[in-house]
Amino acid sequence: THINTTSGLEKLKEVKIIVDYAGENGSNIYIDNVDAFIDIQHIEKVCDMLIAAAEKIDVWVSTHNILLLNYLENDQAIESVFLVKNRNIYPYFIERVKEKLDLMGPGEAYADTDLDLWWEEI
Repeated sequence: THINTTSGLEKLKEVKIIVDYAGENGSNIYIDNVDAFIDIQHIEKVCDMLIAAAEKIDVWVSTHNILLLNYLENDQAIESVFLVKNRNIYPYFIERVKEKLDLMGPGEAYADTDLDLWWEEI
């Protein structure tokens, strides 16, 4: 029997150590599937730490959870979120997607948009 003794709080501490170290040393942070290793109750704290770190250093995060985008301010989403499929696109630069930000968070605006249409509009 395997018992996982790593709690979500311990993972949160690990992210804080990485963020603090990178900030002190001017290093960049790259986290693949950031939501895969953090309990959902701690994900807002992780996002807040990464957003704060991004003011000083480059922070690259990948996720399959579009609701994480809702932790970004609209201007942060417009400036920093991009999709990768043969080339990078910045979805919030597309006017009809950007207009949705007046009524929705970045995650909802993303979810409410047909990705096939994005590729045609670029």
